[in-house]
Amino acid sequence: MEIASNKGVIADASTPAGRAGMSESEWREAIKFDSTDTGWVIMSIGMAIGAGIVFLPVQVGLMGLWVFLLSSVIGYPAMYLFQRLFINTLAESPECKDYPSVISGYLGKNWGILLGALYFVMLVIWMFVYSTAITNDSASYLHTFGVTEGLLSDSPFYGLVLICILVAISSRGEKLLFKISTGMVLTKLLVVAALGVSMVGMWHLYNVGSLPPLGLLVKNAIITLPFTLTSILFIQTLSPMVISYRSREKIN
Repeated sequence: MEIASNKGVIADASTPAGRAGMSESEWREAIKFDSTDTGWVIMSIGMAIGAGIVFLPVQVGLMGLWVFLLSSVIGYPAMYLFQRLFINTLAESPECKDYPSVISGYLGKNWGILLGALYFVMLVIWMFVYSTAITNDSASYLHTFGVTEGLLSDSPFYGLVLICILVAISSRGEKLLFKISTGMVLTKLLVVAALGVSMVGMWHLYNVGSLPPLGLLVKNAIITLPFTLTSILFIQTLSPMVISYRSREKIN
């Protein structure tokens, strides 16, 4: 049933527009894809494929294609559902807050403290993983291309300076972060695509290998699963993204 208001005719309550208390025209305007949407999509893609490029190829090379395919069948749907639940939990919360506060609103203070602590530990672990990868890889690239004589990663101050620069960039706001991340992610995608095309001549079926025994296949798939999950993991961007969107809607 459509309801008239000072905003116009509100759509039927069974539709997304109706549940949001909007007319169809207002709903279409509200969900129109803009530059902010593009920025968050690119950042999420960069977050996911960044970890995948760093860790996954080596593991797949060691374990083989069949192991990777099995871990993908298990891991990709599970990670999709997990991240969907995570973002829906944040988006449907009555108040625009961080993850521990949202969980406290749903499950109570004790559960909020427990899950908030686990969430913090997860972020700290991945912060060390990413910072180590960024420090070592960037130093290796600079040394390989002759920019530096030695490895800058041997100095403890190099990693600190690098992280401080990245934090300073991210603290300047969404627009600057989107511009820099867009350039980096698109460059990375072009490099990956170019490498893929250049290696077409090396594609041979014998590289696939034979199917390993079931027990060994399952064991190696479980070992490979964490690496597979990192290739589509962008949960770190979801909480600030939801807070940003809800703050913007509150202002509007």
